[in-house]
Amino acid sequence: MASLRWLASTLSLAALVVVTSAANAQEAIGDPIPEGIEKGEIVLAAVPLARAPRTTDPVRPAATNNAYARIQVLRQLPDASGRLAFNDTRGILYLTDIDGRAPRVYLDLSEEGVDFSNAAFPNEAGFMGFAFHPEFAQEGLPGYGKLYTAYSATPASGTADYLEASANVQESVVREWTTTSPSAWGFSGTSRVLLRVGQFAGNHNVGALAFHPTARPGDADYGLLYIGFGDGGSAHDPRDYGQGLAEPLGAIVRIDPLATDGGASYGIPADNPLVAVEGAAPEIWAWGLRHPQQFSWDTFDARMFISDIGQDQIEEINLGVAGANYGWRLREGTFATGHAVGRRLGPVYERPATDPEPFAYPVAQYDHDEGFAIGGGHVYRGVSIPALVGKYVFTEFVRGRILAFDADGVVPGDPAPIKEVRLAFDGVERELVDVSGYPNTYNDTRRVDARLSVDAHGELYLLTKGDGRIRRLVSNEADPRYDLDFMGTGDFNDDGKADLLLRHVDGRWHYYPMNGRHTIADDSGAANLPRSFDWAFVAIGDFDADGRDDVLLRHTDGRWAYHAMDGRLQTGDSIVSGLPTDASWQVRALGDFNGDGTDDLLMRHPDGRWHYYPIRGGSVVEDAAGPADLPRNLHWRLAGTGDFAGDGTADVLLRHTGSGAWHYYPMDGRAVDADAQGSAPLTRNLAWQVAAIADFNRNGRADVLLRHRDGRWYFYPMNGRRYTAGRGGANLTRNLAWQLAATGDFNGDGRTDTLMRRNDNGRWFLYPMNGRRAMAGRGTARITTDLAWGMP
Repeated sequence: MASLRWLASTLSLAALVVVTSAANAQEAIGDPIPEGIEKGEIVLAAVPLARAPRTTDPVRPAATNNAYARIQVLRQLPDASGRLAFNDTRGILYLTDIDGRAPRVYLDLSEEGVDFSNAAFPNEAGFMGFAFHPEFAQEGLPGYGKLYTAYSATPASGTADYLEASANVQESVVREWTTTSPSAWGFSGTSRVLLRVGQFAGNHNVGALAFHPTARPGDADYGLLYIGFGDGGSAHDPRDYGQGLAEPLGAIVRIDPLATDGGASYGIPADNPLVAVEGAAPEIWAWGLRHPQQFSWDTFDARMFISDIGQDQIEEINLGVAGANYGWRLREGTFATGHAVGRRLGPVYERPATDPEPFAYPVAQYDHDEGFAIGGGHVYRGVSIPALVGKYVFTEFVRGRILAFDADGVVPGDPAPIKEVRLAFDGVERELVDVSGYPNTYNDTRRVDARLSVDAHGELYLLTKGDGRIRRLVSNEADPRYDLDFMGTGDFNDDGKADLLLRHVDGRWHYYPMNGRHTIADDSGAANLPRSFDWAFVAIGDFDADGRDDVLLRHTDGRWAYHAMDGRLQTGDSIVSGLPTDASWQVRALGDFNGDGTDDLLMRHPDGRWHYYPIRGGSVVEDAAGPADLPRNLHWRLAGTGDFAGDGTADVLLRHTGSGAWHYYPMDGRAVDADAQGSAPLTRNLAWQVAAIADFNRNGRADVLLRHRDGRWYFYPMNGRRYTAGRGGANLTRNLAWQLAATGDFNGDGRTDTLMRRNDNGRWFLYPMNGRRAMAGRGTARITTDLAWGMP
């Protein structure tokens, strides 16, 4: 080990000698990254899920902050229970679930006799990470019931595998726990130490633990535990552990926790990059990192992303590569440190013309003009926030900024531009520090300590230490895939055929009465509806039982108005009383749920609650309104509504955003027919998304039309929750430039038709339908091609 340390020190010294003469003329860079991070267009709603119990630090050294609860990481258990685990770095592992059950203590390290302590520095020490073995719930397999934790322990609490002589402040410990009952809500079992490393300072210790989420049995990475270690602490890496290889500090470590042959605590994977390097710690997988507190994998292509907390200037995100050296303490981001050029520590400098050895440079970075410590993140591959798919989303955890960049195609050394993601709380856009901030002990500002985690379906959760809250992040905009009832079509003139209502970007409205693919020119024209965008379109339905569809609008001040229509003319309007003025309640479904001949509304709150509002003319039927008996779990999203049973009332079809499962709810007003509800056996492949729900075959029951992301179509004729004979591919265009704009019975034959529009040139095309087949009469529809006119 001594020979390797001498070699590493000699290399660093040689690098200094080479660059000193040129570097003496260098000046520190005052603003390393002058480009600021701008707010982007993406707005996410932060929806409360759970709140951790309040905890305190038994010992509070100087500068210890007073976080409500030091919640750090959330993970879904690898079973079918829907349970979510999260840790408080003060020593507690809690369980909740995707429905937000009150957190329960699963494991309290301070009660287990394992010498747990965060007293060295509570802001950065303590219970830092955990991971469930992928076989945790699979009885009979080696990883059954196994959980791994990373935490700080009292000095000299055991014999360290590395740096025993330096363990005078604390020790970093990785421990394996084996439960006797993986399905229990509390731990009962045994534990053992895997790895113990001495620490000479109170910070930059052990961090995240994780198993590769895409590795499968038989893969080289399956069941291997990755561990992040900081550079040992203090400032500027005074012992140069980042570039040293004799100890597993400033590194990502990779071990086999179940390989205990010969009495070893763990095994060394044969393909670890330093296995054959004399004097090197064979556990090291990558090095040259300052404080890699978080890392994650893109579940699409298995790339690893490492967030590394910077010293004085730069926060960075790197691609994880076996054998990579990320440069610390000679590099900070894409810049040189004072150590590298023989200058004052603190600022950064231009890099020398050559590197002393090949360094891996970040794919994204920001400087301290824009924020401070990076909180880690994930490449979003969920389905609830389409605008984020393929972006690496992460936090600047002090101020609580949510940041993102396009992860596809990133290049080390060519940092990707970063945008800020905005947040809304109860429908109002706010800064996270104003919602969850608490006093910062380093200055007179407030801090948040915000971190992101994902569940098994790739959906995002925001954890904030300032208030101890866990919030789901979902799109703040209505997802058009789930708003199928709100297309701008309806029978406004009571002729038995659907008409089209468009709105211009300047707020004007235009009415197109249809006869198949042709418009009735004499009757088309401007519709006298409000031009002001303070009035937003909500839905089209027959709210007054006169046989003609009406238009429902909502004002930014919370008022609602319905406009009774006769063709393009508004025959009456009124403010609708009894609907919520709270903007967080959004209309999610429309249909005649009680069979009285008028359309009703189903609204949903960001916390998952549903409420039923039957409408009669200008008011809500108060006696019949109330909470709807539908699931609060936000992973269940509306797929559409329709009369699937042919009984004269609309039913609700939900789909799970993670598993792709479907569930059918026959409605009687706000109540669900419990005997008839159940899962619907439609494809779970999330590449297939709902295009439309309507009666395409004139049998009195609603059908489901899906479209694949490659442009294919598939038709399911329905009878209640089950499909009937006649399903199959629909012969509609696969060209993705053609998007479904509207559905309706445009030719009056009693069957719903599909109206397409090209998203590049504005052309329209009508497909009259008979089940899954397009019939004669298809062709170009004579509607404006001006893309300034769109569906309202």
